[in-house]
Amino acid sequence: MPTSLAPVPYDELLNDLAYSYEGVFSRETVAAAAAVAEACTLLEPRAAVRTHLPVLVARPAREQLMSAAQAEGRIAKKVPELDVVRDDILD
Repeated sequence: MPTSLAPVPYDELLNDLAYSYEGVFSRETVAAAAAVAEACTLLEPRAAVRTHLPVLVARPAREQLMSAAQAEGRIAKKVPELDVVRDDILD
């Protein structure tokens, strides 16, 4: 079983992410994902107040997991991507 790369205070966040992505990613996958660890590494050195760090770490971690799920086709994108080809440009 992979261990979490995130520090202990983020266990609740990992549980929340695992619940949010249940059926998309396993809890072990969410815990082993670099999303939370990367957000911690990025935000912790800059934090003046550490009390709200888990909330601030949650957003980029969620966005990264959502991007991974969409890229793998596990979750449909909310807005479909359209490619538009203009005939007048091609002439």
